[in-house]
Amino acid sequence: MLLKDRNAVVYGASGAVGAAVARAFAREGARVFLAARQRDRLDVVADDIRLQGGMAEPLPVDATDKHAIEAQLALISGKAGPVKIMFNAIDWGDTQGEPLGTMSLEKVLRPVQTGLTTWFYTGTVVADHMVRHGGGSIVGISANAGRQAFPNVGGFGIACAAVEHFLRQLAVENGPFGVRVNWVRSPGSPDSPGVHEV
Repeated sequence: MLLKDRNAVVYGASGAVGAAVARAFAREGARVFLAARQRDRLDVVADDIRLQGGMAEPLPVDATDKHAIEAQLALISGKAGPVKIMFNAIDWGDTQGEPLGTMSLEKVLRPVQTGLTTWFYTGTVVADHMVRHGGGSIVGISANAGRQAFPNVGGFGIACAAVEHFLRQLAVENGPFGVRVNWVRSPGSPDSPGVHEV
């Protein structure tokens, strides 16, 4: 088991991608802490992981609240030791299927604002925690739209590009202290309810 006895926190664990990542981490032996706003959806994922023999604990948190994230990490550390793995799969609330010229500025900027805000707080707080506890790995998900322009994706591609650059900066600032920061750039869209709506 690749992740045996390591503590992992998955932000956005109530969504399709976050839940799948949490299940994969648990299969590899990690103790997974599930983070999102809605407790009921986290409970479903945690129950499923436990049913498969994994270790999972739901810990709802608002990822736009730095103090809430700090408190969550302190709680995890107190119960199980330091977090060594973090995956961020938070939904950015993007609108797709319309050309930019027909969208409001608010709709275009929503995923940029949400993506950068949630990544700023989860990324910087978790990186600081990992620096103080001997390092770790921070991973996110992006899409080809962050590198190549596609029509009718609204602010999603802009958000991907911004988040990818944020992660580059987080990596160069924390890498010397044993914190790896990477992202997976998906070549397509995940099979999730949000994608089906588009």
